[in-house]
Amino acid sequence: MDNLNENAKIDEDVLKFFVDNFEEISAASGVSLKSIATTMIIKSSSKEKWQEVALNLLCSE
Repeated sequence: MDNLNENAKIDEDVLKFFVDNFEEISAASGVSLKSIATTMIIKSSSKEKWQEVALNLLCSE
């Protein structure tokens, strides 16, 4: 997934998550649209611990 539909909107909580955790995430992997989309999906399916799940997924080697 290299591009988003022009009507797609980024969830503000997901954007804040990437800003707040940018150093940790970028040290482990490049932040891409795919990473953002993955996190949006995780958030919608795991509302309580989505940040922990996303960090574990994005920062695992």
